[in-house]
Amino acid sequence: MATSKNITLASDCDVIISEKVIKVPIDLSNKSDTQKTFIKGTLMRNVFIPNKDIILDMMDEIRKPDTYLLDIDGHLLLSTHWDFYNKILVSKKMNENKVRNYINARAGIDDIIFGADEILKENFSPLEILKIREIILNLKKIYSNLEYDPIL
Repeated sequence: MATSKNITLASDCDVIISEKVIKVPIDLSNKSDTQKTFIKGTLMRNVFIPNKDIILDMMDEIRKPDTYLLDIDGHLLLSTHWDFYNKILVSKKMNENKVRNYINARAGIDDIIFGADEILKENFSPLEILKIREIILNLKKIYSNLEYDPIL
């Protein structure tokens, strides 16, 4: 270690690693191999290992065939909009039984209400909403195929 090159990323505005915020670019192709290893190790140590169980639970939930059915249930949004702050907004597509099950108390959430469709329409064009749908479905497909290797 004493003879290794300094890998500091202090002057790199693309990479921010602090106690409460971690920001790294998705594309690491312009980083050296040493910087990539440092970034990946830091992410593993500070994000993935401490949150492993939560991340694995999330992946299991995403894999379920009855989750993220946008055509059936519509969108669900955790809102930071001032009028709906800290509320989950659900689509009117979601049937009453599912809403009742979903509305069970959630820690840290003020309320679960209908309104996702209206917020989306107010803030996005129909083409953008379609693109959001495609991205969500693509992410579901990707997360559904990820596997966890406990050896790594």
